[in-house]
Amino acid sequence: MVVTEEMSFKEKLRSIQFAPSSMPTRHPHAARTKKADSKLEQDLAAYKRLRSEGLQPTATQGAAHVESHAQEAFEVETGMICESDSMRKRIAEGFKDAAEVQRAFAGQKVTEL
Repeated sequence: MVVTEEMSFKEKLRSIQFAPSSMPTRHPHAARTKKADSKLEQDLAAYKRLRSEGLQPTATQGAAHVESHAQEAFEVETGMICESDSMRKRIAEGFKDAAEVQRAFAGQKVTEL
């Protein structure tokens, strides 16, 4: 059998594939996935920036939100954003006190009562 140019073209057409994102009406999940991928890229970039600052976010998901709203290190490390400034200051002081106690007792043997 002789392969003609027309037969070759038909074979190429049979192997062509299109990305689901190019047809959002046929693949509605593709639009959601594209939006989720965009959000994930933002979260990963924010996570990297926070890590480069020496902070440890709780997760990559939601890191962009935490980065834009957190004002204290504990907010990044716990993933919880305080709404009031007075509560934020009280909790930050508590974390500082806890760190001081931990340093004071580092290396000491603790006995149970």
